[in-house]
Amino acid sequence: MGGHHGQIAEFGADAILHPLDRLTLSLGPRVSFASADYMRTYYGVSSATSLATGVPAHDPSGGYRGAGLGGTAVWDIDKRWFVKGEASWTRLSDAIASSPVMKAEGARDQISVGLGVGWRFGVDAW
Repeated sequence: MGGHHGQIAEFGADAILHPLDRLTLSLGPRVSFASADYMRTYYGVSSATSLATGVPAHDPSGGYRGAGLGGTAVWDIDKRWFVKGEASWTRLSDAIASSPVMKAEGARDQISVGLGVGWRFGVDAW
């Protein structure tokens, strides 16, 4: 997917647990930063768009994007196959929350979940 030429940097630290032989759990804080190009694409309103729609113009700068928590659970079916579940919560920054785009259609608290099946390959998987 495209839409911008900006960058996002995400940082985190996880506590990793192995409560069962085939189960790995990880959980920890996350923080992210984004470039001005990214912020303008997703949260900005240009002057032309403002004139056409009546929505106030908004030109966000780059910087702090948000912070939250993320967690992962991986169940190893065997040496190659695994099931992975992920969940995260992010509280978006004040700069994003003040965007007319977010005020009209967004939520400051962002939740993401995912579930998948994977297959390992390569030298270590054999």
